[in-house]
This record gives sequence, structure tokens and C-alpha cells, in this order.
Amino acid sequence: MQQILWKQTFSNYHNIKYNLDSKQYLRFHHNITGNQIQFELTNQYDEVPLEIESLRVSHLPDFKDSVTVTLENSESFTIPELSNICTDYINFNLQAGVPIYIELLAHNKKNIINSLGSTLDTYLVKPASLSNNNESNFYFGISGINAKTTEKITIGFFGDSLTNQGYFSNKVSQQLYTSLPNNITTFNAGISGNRLLLPGTSVSEWNKSFGNAGIERFHCDVLENNPDIVISLIGINDLFHPGAGAPLEDLPTIDKMISGIEKLRNDCLKRGVTYIPVTITPFKGATNRGIYSWNNKKEQIRLQFNHYLKSLPYCIDLAEEVADVNDPALLNQAFDSGDHLHFSQKGGYHIGTFIYEQLQHLLKI
Repeated sequence: MQQILWKQTFSNYHNIKYNLDSKQYLRFHHNITGNQIQFELTNQYDEVPLEIESLRVSHLPDFKDSVTVTLENSESFTIPELSNICTDYINFNLQAGVPIYIELLAHNKKNIINSLGSTLDTYLVKPASLSNNNESNFYFGISGINAKTTEKITIGFFGDSLTNQGYFSNKVSQQLYTSLPNNITTFNAGISGNRLLLPGTSVSEWNKSFGNAGIERFHCDVLENNPDIVISLIGINDLFHPGAGAPLEDLPTIDKMISGIEKLRNDCLKRGVTYIPVTITPFKGATNRGIYSWNNKKEQIRLQFNHYLKSLPYCIDLAEEVADVNDPALLNQAFDSGDHLHFSQKGGYHIGTFIYEQLQHLLKI
């Protein structure tokens, strides 16, 4: 059967002006044993076709044993504008825990691509190219990898930049892959700047990359990937953005926040998917575009929202784990990247271990 080997939700990073003047190299860690592989390629935010000149996969970083990936048996092919495609399945041996390497050469008329994936942690995917070393957290083209293999447990991570950065989600994946070789796989549906209830309405140059509202994209970015479990950490930007780059009237009521989560949870229940809500972490002291984004009204909504989340089955109370011991509205310095909102690498890894341990307890995996 078909299983996700790796997958990341892409976004519209038009402001980066990522150029296509060299080959892109990617390394992927995974937890799949099988003998056939397929690639999902995206051009979904570009209004010109993407021409794939060559795509190779290898077990070795020097590509001495590489296999060429095809589409309808052609080694070069086109991804139409605003589109996604899946390649042919090709014969390629996969071993859980053994990385694979990708070489991709592509171009378009602009020589710049908007459709990009991003990550801060490189355990699952490590991008590299000759000309974009300063943008090594971004990559283009490959948004997913599938394999023909036996059935696995599939976990989807859903959320915003805290999920997208990969620190905690990749740490959870790493520990699951180590403890359950060839039995579990994960994908990341985090988008930086994403909100539960609204699309981006910010004056930020990054606004187009914030994506559709979580409640709108949940079906295509998460449920269509057939997860067994969804770990959902979303809602902080619904509080963080209003009044600091986005209109103050965007600030939701607690009832609207609860309705948003109920929609996600009910959509999961209808499909037999286990929905695991994670409480929203503190952000007192955080600024957006030089404006303090925290206030007591937002804090009260956060506390009420977390109280509701903790009433749900399988909830993981991350907020309590990472709060400052003297002021629970603050992110503990041990987890803080320095902006009082995002997790540091060390903090994210600690959070990943915490969530992994909670999963073991909640789901007996």
C-alpha cells in the first residue's frame, strides 16, 4: 500500500526571491522499508510552469548509485502553473533509518520560485544548494515522498511556525522512528504565521506565506493525507497578530476559538482520526513589527482557551510545561528563542521529548 515517507506543507514565499540557477540537493531521514518510491512536486504558488530537467534519488550523497525519477516515463517534464503532480513510482530499495538523497535541477521563465517549503531543524530534511546557502532553510519542488510498503501508523503535525520550525515535531519523529522502526511515519503541516480562524491580514511582507485559515486548510493539508493521529498546536497567532501588524478587530472571542477547534476535532472524529490538542504557549513580552503584541485581554482568552482544550480527550498541556515559574504568562527562558514567542532549538527538543512521553502515556505507543 502507499504510505507517506515524508511530507511538508509549502507556502507562498514570493518575497524571498529564491532563484533556480543551480541544482538543489536534499537529504531525507525516514522510517520506511520498501522497494518503490514516488515524489510529489509542487508549483502551486507560481503562475509560470516549472520545467524539471532532471530528478535523481540515491542511497549515497555522491549519487554513485542514483536512479532517475520519471513522469510518464520521461526524464524531463513540466509542472503546470499553480499545480501539483506526482511522479511515476520507480524501483528503489528503502530501509527504515537509512537516509536518501535527492538531486533536482529545474527552471522557469522567471528563474525565481515562490512555492517553497521551510524548516529550521534539519533532522528530517536537510536542504542545500550552491547559490542559496544563505537561504538553506528553504527548498523547492519536492513537497512529499510516498513509498509502496506495509501499513504504518501515520501522525500529522498541524499548526503554525512553532510546528513548522521542526524543533519539537522532528524530535518527536526521531524518537518514534527509533523506538518503532518501520512502524510509524509522520508529516508536517505547519505554516509560519498561520492562524486557526483567519488567513493572513498583516501588513508584513510575509503575509502571503501565512496561508489559508487553519479551519479552511485542515482538510487538504492534513486529512487528505490519511493520518491516524493529528497533533494540533494552533491558535497563538490568532492572539499574537491583532493590533500588531493585523487589524485589532481580528482578535477572536473565546467562543470563536472554541468553535474552530471543535470543527477540526469533529472532522477528525468523522474519519476515526485521533485528535490531540496542545495548549497554546505563553507569549508575554513578544513584539511584532516593533509593537508589543501581548496584553491582558489576549492573555485571558489564552487561559480560557487552554482551559477548554484541557477538557478534551488526549490533550497535552504544553503551556504549563514551558511557562515561567514566576509568571505563567511568560515563556520560560529555557525554551525561549529570544523573541518570547518561538522555541529555541534546545527548548524545542525538550518539548519534543515531553510530547513523545505524553504520546506513550496517552496512546500506548
